[in-house]
Amino acid sequence: MAEAGIYLKDKEFIHDLIYNYFRNYTIELSRGVKVNIKQVFSYYPHSETADNKFKFCPCCGKEYRPDSLLKCSECGYIFYRNPTPVVVVFIEKENQVLLGLRKGRYGHNKWGFPGGFIEFDEDFLTAAHREVKEETNLHIEICSVLNVVTNYISPSLHTIAIVLLAKVVSGEMKPNDDLKVLEWYSFNSGSEIPDMAFDSEKFIIEHIDNLKKSTIPIDITFSKF
Repeated sequence: MAEAGIYLKDKEFIHDLIYNYFRNYTIELSRGVKVNIKQVFSYYPHSETADNKFKFCPCCGKEYRPDSLLKCSECGYIFYRNPTPVVVVFIEKENQVLLGLRKGRYGHNKWGFPGGFIEFDEDFLTAAHREVKEETNLHIEICSVLNVVTNYISPSLHTIAIVLLAKVVSGEMKPNDDLKVLEWYSFNSGSEIPDMAFDSEKFIIEHIDNLKKSTIPIDITFSKF
């Protein structure tokens, strides 16, 4: 940690830091900077899982047994149910963030960051450029990684979202795809935040100043599209 230029106060703090890795905690560095972090957000009692909707093995077509846990008794293939990776982008301009009014299945008629699912054959940075272009018609420069969060959205959808910080490079703003309206909102302290689709994105807006003090740099090869 010292080689990275960060000096933690004592061993007890290091223990607490590891223990609370995916919980809500405050990092206090020797220079006196405090960074509030929250990385797990639940929108329902996520210990409840959806019933298995898959009835047949995708490899050999054998019907699953009710107690199979998606392991095929014929060919042995296991269908793993994993969180879905997504990327969302905090696009800033003069202390304002670009938000879109959603028209999709999740968060309908509520506000959120541009972003979406990462496709199988693309990296998360390329996905960010693609999603922003599709939803806003804007070209962006990605500056850094702000946070990574887990969203337990519904029994059938759990996501791991990479939250990126970016700025506009070019393009005429126009809502499209899952967004029907685009607006710039101030994120200055005391400014009113609209009704957000996801608590994780509301948290980002409320703590943006602190989060920007501890961002992760990105591969500059992918900063512009």
